Amino acid sequence: MRLVVQFLRRKNHTFDLVMFERLPYQAYHGLFHKVGSPPNLQEFLDGAEHGVIYFSLGSNVRSNALPMEKIQAFLEAFRQLPQRVLWKWENDSMPSQPDNLMVSKWLPQEAVLAHPKVRLFITQGGLQSMNEAMYHAVPFLVIPFMGDQPHIAAKVAQAEIGVRMELRDVTKDTLLSAIRTVVEDPKYMDNTKRLSAVFREHKSDSLERAVWWIEYVIGHKGAPHLRSAALDLHWWQLLLLDVVAFVLAVAALTLFVVYFVTRRVVSFFRGSKQKQKQKKH
Repeated sequence: MRLVVQFLRRKNHTFDLVMFERLPYQAYHGLFHKVGSPPNLQEFLDGAEHGVIYFSLGSNVRSNALPMEKIQAFLEAFRQLPQRVLWKWENDSMPSQPDNLMVSKWLPQEAVLAHPKVRLFITQGGLQSMNEAMYHAVPFLVIPFMGDQPHIAAKVAQAEIGVRMELRDVTKDTLLSAIRTVVEDPKYMDNTKRLSAVFREHKSDSLERAVWWIEYVIGHKGAPHLRSAALDLHWWQLLLLDVVAFVLAVAALTLFVVYFVTRRVVSFFRGSKQKQKQKKH
């Protein structure tokens, strides 16, 4: 959240609404990007005779921060492919860039995935990226890094809409094998198209719902009536520590009562036996 505050203070802008996501492994982030795309991107996609491979690791994983041997493995693998490759790359240029590769710091991801010549999406397995690719029926090569990405990658492999690969296993040969498997085996595209049809089967359009809710929150001044009551709780109440303490106290009291009663019963029977022995003597 600190980044958002610093941005707003520095730019001195005002907004009707700010939307950002909360992830368990990092602080709040509100990222505002200056959008734009390379002027020859459309020509690059349209002119791909053998199709296009789109490669993006999202906003939380930087491609240029990968180990150099892994970057080199990607480059050498891409160099041997007939497809064109579009790579979201955070630097202005890339050394030893193959002729069939285009890099850019920012790309209109959904528009790219919607292009009919995109044959494969190499991704880290972020949920939003997966949703966009599923909507446009683009098969996957998932290289998970964090959070729920390993789980998503496993589901992709299980559904046979793509393959999973660990970063430690990335070499030129393993990349070529995985890419060719997904691109050349029609079952991956067929399965993706089938699930895409299921994914698209909604009674209302997602964009319309998103616009409606944005206008709703703005119109109702932040919609305080939808505000979670959990925000007004103390931390120990939010974690249910008071409930846990009560349950433990009841359990301890129950055990004490059982122990006390058991001791009294045992003591009673022992006393009775001793009295009977004394009477016999």
